[in-house]
Formats: sequence, C-alpha cells, structure tokens
Amino acid sequence: MKKANYGALLLCLSFATTSNAALVVNDLLGQSINCQEQSVTNALLCGQVSGRLNTLYYSTHDAFFVRDLNQDTATTGGFLKYETAPIAGIQAGISYAGQWRIDHKNADQDEVSELQNDKDGLAEAWLGWKNHDWNLKLGQQALDLPFVGSYDWRVMPPLYRAADVQYGQKDNYIRATYIDRFKSYADDQFDRTSRYSSEIETDGMWSLGIAKSFDLNDQTLKTQAWFQSYADYANVGYIEAHLQWIKEKYQPDVGVQMMYAQDQGAAKAGKVDHQGIGVSLALNVWDQMTLKAGYNYIKPNKGSYLNGALFTPYMIYTASGPYFAQPFFTSTQDLGAGNAFMLAFEGALNEQTWIGANYSFMNLAESDDVKNLNQSEYVVYGIYNFSGGLKGWSIANFFGFATSPRSDDVFVQNRLGLKYQF
Repeated sequence: MKKANYGALLLCLSFATTSNAALVVNDLLGQSINCQEQSVTNALLCGQVSGRLNTLYYSTHDAFFVRDLNQDTATTGGFLKYETAPIAGIQAGISYAGQWRIDHKNADQDEVSELQNDKDGLAEAWLGWKNHDWNLKLGQQALDLPFVGSYDWRVMPPLYRAADVQYGQKDNYIRATYIDRFKSYADDQFDRTSRYSSEIETDGMWSLGIAKSFDLNDQTLKTQAWFQSYADYANVGYIEAHLQWIKEKYQPDVGVQMMYAQDQGAAKAGKVDHQGIGVSLALNVWDQMTLKAGYNYIKPNKGSYLNGALFTPYMIYTASGPYFAQPFFTSTQDLGAGNAFMLAFEGALNEQTWIGANYSFMNLAESDDVKNLNQSEYVVYGIYNFSGGLKGWSIANFFGFATSPRSDDVFVQNRLGLKYQF
C-alpha cells in the first residue's frame, strides 16, 4: 500500500496560531468603533471571521469486501467564513471552501473518490433573521435535520440551498425546511441531484418537525416527530423519544424510535416500503464515559428498495443518520432489512482527550434471495485537542475492520485527521 505524504501533514502545523478566539474584522483592521451601536457600517466591521483547515489521510484494504480494492488518499483544505454582526436581528454569511491533494495521484492505485480531486468554490451564502424565538435563514447553508445532516468527516462541507425557519429553542420548537439544491462533501457545486444519483434531478424536499421536552419530576422526557417529503422519491416519517433519569446513578437514558417511508410521485428510486423500530440504552458508567447499546429492526419487504431499507437520498452512502444501531464505515440504511445491533463505549478522559470503541452487527440483507450480510465491525478511535500555543489544533484517528461470512476478505480502514479551527 502506498504511503501518505506525512511531510505535508506536518507542514500544516506551521499554520498554527496562538489562539482560536473569534476574529473580529474591527480588531483585524485595527479600528476602534463601538460594536454595540447598530449601523450598516458597524454590522460589517464588527463581523467575525472563522475557518477550518482539515487534513485527512484515508487508508483502506479490501474496501467494502472487494478483494484488492485498496485505497490510499491524502487531502487537505477547508473553508474560510465571514459573518456580519446582526443589525435589527438581520445577519448575513458567506464562505469559500476547497480541497487539494497532498499525495501523488497513481493511475494504478484505487483512491477515495470524494478526496481524490482538487476542487473549490463558493460554499455558504445566506441571509438570516433572529428575533426572540424566531430563527429564519435563506440561502446556501449547513443543515442539521434527521436524514438531512451536516455529516462532516471529510474536507469539503455538505451544504444545502434552502429556506429554514424555526420557532422555539433547544428541545422545544417547530421547524420547517425547504431544500431545492444540494452540494455533497464530494462536490464544489450546488445541483438538483442527491447522493442517490449524480444524474437524476429532483425538485428537492420539504420537512416539518416538532420537538417537545417534558419535566417529569426526577425524569425528563424528550420527544421529536418529523415528516419529510422527497420529491418523486419518497415520504418519510420519523418519531423518537428519550426518557432520562438525570439524578439517578449512571443517569440512564432509554430511547425508542419509529420510522416509515413510502414512495411517491414518479418513484425514481422504484418501490419504497419501509417500516422500522429501534430501542437504545445509555449509561454514564464512569465519570464522563458513556456505555451505549442500540437495536433496530427493519421489516423486510420483497421488491422494495433494498428489501425494505429506508430511502433518504441526501444521506445514502454517507451515514446512518439517527439510527440507534449503526456501524462507522458503512451505513445501516444502505445494507438492507433485518436486525441491527450496536455497542459503544466513549467519553472524555480529560479536557483534551476523547476516546471510544464501537462494535456493530448488521444482520441485514439487501434482497430476499441473498444470505444475510452478518457484518461485524470493530472500531477504536481517539481525538486529542492541543492547548497552549497549538490551541485550536486537534488530531483524530479512527481504526477499524469488518468481517462477513459472505467474504473471505477483511475490510480494514484507518482515518487520520489533523484539524485547525478558529
């Protein structure tokens, strides 16, 4: 396997600064104005600059159980963002993002597709308004919705051209969203496509969600419910609730979730018929360390998309979304129907160090005429946040492997990331 250009990784360290505090344009220009006074000039000069530099090295052996599919790719890049200060609750933001290879391309070597090419372009460009419990944002932006997430373990950020409005705060809100364009972490352009297909165009989606938290004396009940309609693909419903005992030993958290999906309109992905349920348990077993267990059942439906799997076009081949039971290197919703299990142990060792281990078992099948995948995945990871003169820098490593009786090969992957954020 080809070695990464670690010299380039270390070179990125030279970009470190002594602080990751917010950078205010007024301070950078050496101006002296009162940012408490609202005016167009002050909104511009009192705006903030933020950014991220992210360097990733992916190394994969027998990727996705394909013999000799060995992928090695090292890429660096990130984004630079400017946000105005609010004036009468109105605020605007714009960012530029790009990525560039730092190892040598090799025609004889398989590569990680979303990291292999240089790309850059305008990323965020939005106008927002906040007033008490109201929050409105229009334009190119990051979103954090069920199955429409900001999954961001790459160099380029996933973004949406959308109208997003929320009334309420934290665990008590109503939220409505409409999306008409999408840019994945593999692209630098906004298109009418999705992760499902780079060729099939869609009229986007709309989403409506509600969340409510209930104080039950010594327990807290947190609930949320969502309906999402993906044009000419599917309608998706999702409900989740967590009962938490904050004052009890181990602070147990019991969760339940239900999901359904049905094809609609032109049904460009074919028949979609999904019913699924899940349960979870989380325990704070030691200081800041948490033990989590999750289970999901996905009802097999012959002739439906992946035998009854959940279809959400913006998250396919990306992440498992809110599933309680999920692997790290693959995605529950992309593996079919059946039973999925997960056991995880993670938490903070101290203020700078986060560690974790994850085991998942995917007893799933993408068709009724194939054997269950029975994939076991084992992952260990750690994240270290530097302090002092290197504050703002962090390094992370995720190592894991997966096995399946379908294959004699072992799927092995390592992800090394070096990040600077301010």
